[in-house]
Amino acid sequence: MKWHWPPRPLGLGTPLNLAALSPEMRTLGLRWWGEALGTGLLTVLLIVTVDALFFGGVTVGKLPPLEDHPPLTSRLLVAVLGAALEELFFRALLATAVAWLVYGVLSRLVDRPRATAQWLGVVAAFALMAWWHTGSPTDATRVLAVNAVAAAAYGWLYWWRGLEAAILGHLVVSLALLIVIPALG
Repeated sequence: MKWHWPPRPLGLGTPLNLAALSPEMRTLGLRWWGEALGTGLLTVLLIVTVDALFFGGVTVGKLPPLEDHPPLTSRLLVAVLGAALEELFFRALLATAVAWLVYGVLSRLVDRPRATAQWLGVVAAFALMAWWHTGSPTDATRVLAVNAVAAAAYGWLYWWRGLEAAILGHLVVSLALLIVIPALG
């Protein structure tokens, strides 16, 4: 028996890489890169808005100024590696594994289990991602809310635009939270 990752019935892959190889797909690939950047920027705005409306700006207030530790090079490294590694773990591994398992169960019960399986994978990844980012129990509600916004965006990008788009969207958010907002603040 041959194993495929990601599982074929879930319709996943790396479409931006494939678009780069195919002249017919390049225009679509460029559009998807634009959607990933736009989704990342929208996610930053939503995170800041949710934080301001429901938590009095605590998340933004906890971002260290650029002149404080860590230095800019470390922030860049955290943004790039964090975006890539978190998307590989939370989306490509965890969300896909959960969706694959759910798909396997639901395909015996319903005609079209794909969307439900995908969103349950997104929710599972969100729950673990939020727990991963929670610093203390007193911050749990705020961290869950802020991460829910980000996880929904990254999950959407992953399932409908590919892993590269999720990494790019995550990178935009990380750069904004680690560098741009502290530089403005």
